[in-house]
Amino acid sequence: MVPFAEDGVGASGSLLREAPPHQEVLVLRFDAAAAAPDRAAEFRRAVLLELGNKAGAEQARTASAALRTDPSWHSLGLAWRDHRGGFAEVFEHDPTPRPASDR
Repeated sequence: MVPFAEDGVGASGSLLREAPPHQEVLVLRFDAAAAAPDRAAEFRRAVLLELGNKAGAEQARTASAALRTDPSWHSLGLAWRDHRGGFAEVFEHDPTPRPASDR
């Protein structure tokens, strides 16, 4: 999952262009970040990317919070973080929700 943002350098577009041809990428539009759990429900794992720009950071925080509060998704942690605040957070989807005490 990658936020759609007006970053001025084309980071989102560059990422999409460089992804392997069969790699599925879910682009989160401004109003869709909170719907990330439902939009990504067909996948077992998802990586949420935040590429270090203001608009994308807000979308990524919103999507991360939505995924973390959905009982069928849980964070496996950060795979990467940079000095500008960019990150890659890995999530796993289990359609059979676990009790909150197990997360």
